[in-house]
Amino acid sequence: ERCVMTPNLMEMRRLDEAFSEGSDDAKVGMSVEKKYSNIVVHKGNVDTITNVCHTMQCKEEGGLKRSGGIGDVLAGTNSA
Repeated sequence: ERCVMTPNLMEMRRLDEAFSEGSDDAKVGMSVEKKYSNIVVHKGNVDTITNVCHTMQCKEEGGLKRSGGIGDVLAGTNSA
């Protein structure tokens, strides 16, 4: 069943170990998406959104401090 995944850094590393042939986050997202028809939204220095057809990246610099719960807001926004 399709879902939107919003892995943190450690979860993305685990996905990398489980699904990827390399360490490129975009490749990991594509591997997971192709196998399970998921959408992967990965937050980091470069934010990456991957679906079955496309990979989009945002390289804009964010704030130096992020408030707690930003991942919860991201997940809630995606589910709305």
